[in-house]
Amino acid sequence: MSLLLPIVLIALFGFILKGNTEDGNSLSPIKLLVCDEDVSEISEAVISVLDSSENLEVVQFDCAQSLDLINRGKYIGVLIFHDGFQDSLELNLPLPLEIKYDRAHELELRLLQSLITKSLLDTIGSKILSGHVKSNVESMYGKVDPEMLRLIDQLNASINLDDLIVLRTSSIVGERKKINLNLIQAIAGTAVIMLLFSITTHATSIISEKENGTINRLLCSPLNPTNILFGKMLSAFFIAACQLSVMILFSIAVFNFDITVNFPAFILLVFATIIAVTGFGFFLAAISNTRQQAENLSTLVIIVMSAIGGSMVPLFMMPEIMEKFAFFTVNYWVIQSFYDIFWRLLPFSEILPRICILLITGVTLIIFSIVLFRKNINKIVQI
Repeated sequence: MSLLLPIVLIALFGFILKGNTEDGNSLSPIKLLVCDEDVSEISEAVISVLDSSENLEVVQFDCAQSLDLINRGKYIGVLIFHDGFQDSLELNLPLPLEIKYDRAHELELRLLQSLITKSLLDTIGSKILSGHVKSNVESMYGKVDPEMLRLIDQLNASINLDDLIVLRTSSIVGERKKINLNLIQAIAGTAVIMLLFSITTHATSIISEKENGTINRLLCSPLNPTNILFGKMLSAFFIAACQLSVMILFSIAVFNFDITVNFPAFILLVFATIIAVTGFGFFLAAISNTRQQAENLSTLVIIVMSAIGGSMVPLFMMPEIMEKFAFFTVNYWVIQSFYDIFWRLLPFSEILPRICILLITGVTLIIFSIVLFRKNINKIVQI
């Protein structure tokens, strides 16, 4: 395990940062909502170019649906072609284009802006500008000789087209209440990593008791194996609750972190998180034969989970397959639930599904831990 851990980490971070292509310059496609209010030939042509980009995944909805999906955290932002887009283009007026987005995705937005600008330049840049100038010149002066057209093309080529396309941006999530976005990430990401390490260490102490013979003495008492395991789990639950409480209280005292935004959902999330990390820690202990093996295995698994779950590396930087693996980590569901409560300010009904996944995960792992622990105890009794 000592040799395997650095190799796995190098492979993991190398794969994440390299991207999903051989040259390492391409990330997984960014999902972009598009709302076309103009419904013109030019706007449809631009959308077609955007859709053909390997770095974008275009989904079309009306503006009301798009804004709702962004508020719920399903998409980064929406590109809106306001009514009059084609007319503005033909009259050389500022283009009525706008991106409404979630400020939690500032880095993705920058990539998104560059991709959209490139598509706009490819579609309505020099070609539209050149054709528009030529048609105006010919309408005013009649047929122009090829040499004059060549000079016009050279003039057009000298114009900085980037200055002609200005994308307005406005954040629509997180503006209803002044919340420190980085603080949410810091609390959620740090809390789940620390709890995973702490509870796993506590859970592996039961292996030391087996190696030292303490379990044999406990089996001579009226306690059954399940009572012994539940006792350990209960103490782990209270340790996790104390640790999380201290972290939250520190954040409230030092950074004015407001937990009253949706207090019932927050309390339920804390409970679900503790259940999930307790089940995870005891499951790792249950499948290990020695304490050293459990500690090495837990270090490897927790670091990998934290990396692909969004605690260490933003999800958008990962290849698409890595983003799918994030759904199998405790980190992902805890961090996203924190965002739903404190950043997106979603109603309780929208937050509940993520919390239920944490509860189901924790309970399932606890059940497996009990079954495996009883099998190990039966082996001790037979010996």
